[in-house]
Amino acid sequence: MAENLTVRLSVKQFIDKFWPAPSAGDLPPIPSQNPFAGVASLVAKNAEEKDIGLAFTKAVNAYTLAPGMQLGVRGSRTHKGTSSLRVNGAFYRAGPGNPHAPIPGDGTFHTADQMVVVEFNRGETGLDAFNDRDYDDPCSEAVDRIYALRQLAHSAGKAFAFQPRLALFLLFVNGTECRLTRWDRSGVVITVVLDYCKKWKTFCKILWRMSQCSDEQLGLDPTARRIYPTDPLYQVMDEEMKDHESDIDHDNPTPSDFDKLASGEPVVYTYMRKMFRTSLRGDAPRYVLDVPYGNETRQYLVGKPVFFTQEVIGHGTLGFAALDREKRQLAWLKDSWRADYAGVEPEGQILQELNDVRVPHIPTIECYGDLPGQKTVSPETDPKPKPRQKHRKQPKATGATSTHSQRPPTPSKTPLRLHQHARLVVKEIALPLKDFKSGRTLLSVVLDCLEAHYLAVDRKTSRLHRDISSSNIMMVPKLEDVNGVKRIVYRGLLCDWKMSKRINAGVRAPRQPVRSGTWQFKSVMLLNTLDSDEADEISDELESFFHVIVYHAVRYLKSNLNTAYVADFIDEYFNTFRYQWGTWGCGYHKQNVIHSGDLRTSDRKKSVKFGRPLDNVLDTLLRWFHSHYAVQEYTYDLEERQRTSPTSPTPASSSDNETDDDDIPVRRLTKFLAMNKNWKRPRAHSTNSETSMKGVDHDVSRHVRPPTQEQYDLAAKVKTHDEFMRLLDNALSSKQKNRRDPTGDRYPKD
Repeated sequence: MAENLTVRLSVKQFIDKFWPAPSAGDLPPIPSQNPFAGVASLVAKNAEEKDIGLAFTKAVNAYTLAPGMQLGVRGSRTHKGTSSLRVNGAFYRAGPGNPHAPIPGDGTFHTADQMVVVEFNRGETGLDAFNDRDYDDPCSEAVDRIYALRQLAHSAGKAFAFQPRLALFLLFVNGTECRLTRWDRSGVVITVVLDYCKKWKTFCKILWRMSQCSDEQLGLDPTARRIYPTDPLYQVMDEEMKDHESDIDHDNPTPSDFDKLASGEPVVYTYMRKMFRTSLRGDAPRYVLDVPYGNETRQYLVGKPVFFTQEVIGHGTLGFAALDREKRQLAWLKDSWRADYAGVEPEGQILQELNDVRVPHIPTIECYGDLPGQKTVSPETDPKPKPRQKHRKQPKATGATSTHSQRPPTPSKTPLRLHQHARLVVKEIALPLKDFKSGRTLLSVVLDCLEAHYLAVDRKTSRLHRDISSSNIMMVPKLEDVNGVKRIVYRGLLCDWKMSKRINAGVRAPRQPVRSGTWQFKSVMLLNTLDSDEADEISDELESFFHVIVYHAVRYLKSNLNTAYVADFIDEYFNTFRYQWGTWGCGYHKQNVIHSGDLRTSDRKKSVKFGRPLDNVLDTLLRWFHSHYAVQEYTYDLEERQRTSPTSPTPASSSDNETDDDDIPVRRLTKFLAMNKNWKRPRAHSTNSETSMKGVDHDVSRHVRPPTQEQYDLAAKVKTHDEFMRLLDNALSSKQKNRRDPTGDRYPKD
């Protein structure tokens, strides 16, 4: 986790803000002797974490330092490269007043019941995940600190995934020292180190203050109510997770199923019921979630999330197969933390707008709304806002109106993003793209999503999606009737519009502190201009669609690529990045494929082939994008020469520059070419390249070689959707059958 996502407070500042004293008359019971003397003795003897954790737990519970709570611990996986046992724990509500309280030490961890998480380390400076002290050799301990921080983030992420939370408090115990930490979707608030063995009276007061807090003060979401087995709604969920006679098997439909689909009435496919049933298996916690919608509040019953992000910081998206409490219908509920800035519209509002103008192949909105008073706190907690910094986008491989607060038109000085908790519900419970049945299905689903993207841009909304990725292209089964022949086919569903932006918004300032989007599928141009404020263009979005096709073809289709090399290809193409001249940029493999126009392995020894018609689609798209970047480079070089020429026109006034968009290609390419000084374009074909640029100095000994007319023509094909859509449509109309259809996931399991 980057340092600029952390806010440091004193211990007093922390507890006064988050764990206020209940009243002036209440005083914490202070033991007559140090409860943690035994812990200090163990640390001095270099004891293992297991022994330290057990001694700490015994002291807290034996002295009742957190009245109404109990601390439970357990051992888990070992530290990397050692045989020592990692120990973590949590505070739980306990006592007669809480009949559902778990019993710490019974062999289970009860993630859904945790109030405050505790992590233990054995007491070395290098194991302090947030070390803020000077020492001689920081590099020798950096690896251990990073590992410790990852362990904290893992525990925090697990708590957020299986408990509806606004924030998580995590007590980090490192030998005789500790830190209080508070995690939310914007960042982490931490305290300076406290030696709880020496300042044990202060620490006892802190634990008492913690125990007096309400569930909401400890970060639990008040708009999510737990459903226990004695609740009638528990039985409702049990009944609805069973197979119903009216359910439709989309892989093996019956004639009566076609009649049901033709009626237009809501239907449930077997995979939807299974998804809901799986989310309730075992001891999975169940909840009633509120979704504000205009002047009403709708309620949905959910189990474990079907989809959850493992990262704590960010949108924190959770996806549920949900049951409408009133209608008893299954739907998809999305719980996330949206960016809270002026100009960033709620996703539900965006989907409603797209539904209103009948953009096809997108989710159908049922209800949506922001949850009142639920905003991230850490950005407002920073006592010393930091200037905006270059941000490294961490790669990861790889749904009635409500008002939303207005923020300043430009991001705040702190790099921590502001987030607002929101929920939305859509009718479609979709299948992931990885479940496609053939290469043709893959192209067909992508074509549907291209159509949705095109119409979102073309119609009144004029909106770019800006996060085309594998997880945002889904599939839904639909009835198709052609000349009286009925069948169920897969149609594409372009999801997750929260990052979308109007093309003609007229606002050049960035809406958020850092560029948004999914690293693996962003265009080479955007990856090499991460610290730029320039907007995405249609060509960037189309390139993302290309990368999605490549990802699924390499991973799931038969090809001439040896299975043993599939993981290397995916990691090198999609999951690598580079650092050059003070900025992060696109990995070499992905960039070389686009620049060369050839889908080769990273060692350049083999062109990857899948069979027709997919090969023709990929080869054609690569020629277009290769030409697009060649024209972009030449345009930049030409404009730079004109700008620096002694006879260049007088620059426009600053007032003109504020509304003139002609500088967009130059500013985009300034950053791009800084990352690409070794660009090598193949020799231009011998055509009349001068026909497009007559009168221009073409001294190739000093300047970039001008593109050919053919390259200009090919580059124009990625400026709009038309040619891309026509290419896929022709491929699907072809009678050529791809003999290299899905063979299962070729990426090895961990």
